[in-house]
Amino acid sequence: MIVLAHRGASGHAPENTMAAFRRAQELGADGLELDVQLSADGAVIVLHDEDVMRTSDGKGIASKMTLADLRTLDFGSWFGPGFQDERIPLLSEVVVFVASFGLWLDIELKGAPDVDPRLPAAVAELVRDRLDPARTILSSFDASAIDEAARLLPCFPRALLVERLDAAAWRQLARRSPDGTPFYAYLHPYFRSLDATRVSRAHAAGAKVDPWTLDRRAPLARMLSIGVDGIITGFPERIAPR
Repeated sequence: MIVLAHRGASGHAPENTMAAFRRAQELGADGLELDVQLSADGAVIVLHDEDVMRTSDGKGIASKMTLADLRTLDFGSWFGPGFQDERIPLLSEVVVFVASFGLWLDIELKGAPDVDPRLPAAVAELVRDRLDPARTILSSFDASAIDEAARLLPCFPRALLVERLDAAAWRQLARRSPDGTPFYAYLHPYFRSLDATRVSRAHAAGAKVDPWTLDRRAPLARMLSIGVDGIITGFPERIAPR
């Protein structure tokens, strides 16, 4: 059972910050899940939303702001006074942190409405030769971004990230790489779309199943009972000792 801390230990610290990532490691998470996008000047920043307003004391579209502008914002006080002056992380900083502890890293390529076509190459430059492909997962809701990531980082596994397990999702999961191996090594679905039959079907397709986002105890217990391979949660300490 792999436990990935959703945007870090986001139940305990402001999401997608170094404080949340450090807390996840302290709580025993096997790894981190995070979101990346590009600033106006091409820095790979760790941020979920298109706009900075929800998680900082500023306003504006992140992709239209320079890294220097973004670094002036407080990304912690919204969560609690103990996190005042928490700054937006760079993916490069998280890569150093993850590598130092041997953690897993699930990188979601974000974009609104589509991923910036420069992002896969920028991510590849930062993780290639720095992270262990056996402990690194690439995911996105944007299929073209994943295709480009696969071209640039063929040894790094990919996750099919979906909200619903409809016919289109199953067709995608059945996709094969040129060498005949599954294109997607992982299925990352919204937990409400899963049952035991669907977990078995994903396993038969060659994918491990890591549902998101399991922050409540009852759904977490149900996921564990139907045979998932990993959990994506903001409360990594809620998983029984492994």
